[in-house]
Amino acid sequence: MSEYTNRRSEYAKPEDRLQLRELFDSCFPGESGFSRWYFDNVWQSENTLIIRQGGRIISALQMLPMALEHRGEKIRGCYIFAVGTHPDFEGKGCAGALLKASFDEARAQGLDFSALIVQKSSLTDFYSRFGYQPVFKVAHHDITPAVGNCETVALDISHISELDRVYRQSTDGMLFDLRDTDRWRAQMDAYKAVGRFTGGRLTSYCFYDTRGGMVFAAEACGESADALVAQVAHVEGKTHAQMLTVTRDGGEAIGCLKPLSDRAQALVCAADGYYLNLYYN
Repeated sequence: MSEYTNRRSEYAKPEDRLQLRELFDSCFPGESGFSRWYFDNVWQSENTLIIRQGGRIISALQMLPMALEHRGEKIRGCYIFAVGTHPDFEGKGCAGALLKASFDEARAQGLDFSALIVQKSSLTDFYSRFGYQPVFKVAHHDITPAVGNCETVALDISHISELDRVYRQSTDGMLFDLRDTDRWRAQMDAYKAVGRFTGGRLTSYCFYDTRGGMVFAAEACGESADALVAQVAHVEGKTHAQMLTVTRDGGEAIGCLKPLSDRAQALVCAADGYYLNLYYN
């Protein structure tokens, strides 16, 4: 048994912010721009579980509040984010100890589930050992840039209600990530957002960024969303595009769910598919 398996976890303190950001950057190299934004705008000590050794934080995870909905019924849970252990302490059971502690904390708070999005698909095997089910799926499409027949409109916070309407239509009958205004705002900070309107109503949208010669639409939903992405790629002058979108059949599992209550398990069984995306992934 690892010497860290039973090591006591604790919540971080406000003064741990800088040390935690340094740990994040050591665990996830190349993400320093994001970590600066995250720790300045999102991070809260009361959502952070850590393991210390001699005053040094050697492992941490974030428990971010979130909710899922299915046909109007809502359940509260936590989104597990940035599970990381300093490279000097990897393989000693720190991450597993923190995950188990997070389940106890979540149950004590009356939460119904724990969810996460994996950094790479191979990690689903690791998380399955702790009871996570790889149920949240997306369809991944390659798109050829094309001239569009509709004007694309840059979306801002005034369009949030329309975005939510199209999103809910796309996920109808599924167990899906419930997004409040702050979540939509955060996505507009992280990505470019564009939409197509018909008769004054938003019919499709996409959140995207550009990566070299490609447009990557991290989420595209609504009527003819693929055509919208193709048009965006053409306008951006890119040679190809990829998009992720809602799917009910097949697709790639990018997110995992661990029910913590009978209520959550009942919704899992009743749902016509599952969708979780755009949560700092």
